[in-house]
Amino acid sequence: MFMSKLSRMKSLYNSKNDDRSLWDKIWRDNDDNVVIVQMPNIWLILWFVFDVISLMTASKSLASKTHFVATIFLGVWALLELIKGADYFRQILGAVFVGLTILSILGRGI
Repeated sequence: MFMSKLSRMKSLYNSKNDDRSLWDKIWRDNDDNVVIVQMPNIWLILWFVFDVISLMTASKSLASKTHFVATIFLGVWALLELIKGADYFRQILGAVFVGLTILSILGRGI
């Protein structure tokens, strides 16, 4: 029963969005609003604050720890954009930053 409701909801969602062009799917959300820039959410704010702290800290140990925490916050933001992004642009942006965050954690990136 749950699966039939889920598939019905999915088909309603897909039928609503199938008539939009690729351009609209990239730049517009489901309410037809262009969503390129928006107020940063808490994860981006935390990333910025911790990254600035890591740049201003004299202690290399504390700087590397705060930079690592900042990278985790950026990764959370990117993952949320990838999963819940309002349009294709935001989802692609999330995917790019998930990749960059993984590379950073592995020591090969930003």
